[in-house]
Amino acid sequence: MQLNHRINLYPVGPFTLTTIPHSSEEGSKEDGTHLS
Repeated sequence: MQLNHRINLYPVGPFTLTTIPHSSEEGSKEDGTHLS
């Protein structure tokens, strides 16, 4: 859980989008649709 919080702190843009889905399996599906 701490890792997720650390990643969220990095609002880089493309980097955050790639890290969020990698850490969150459920979020990956939602984030993947927006990225695609």
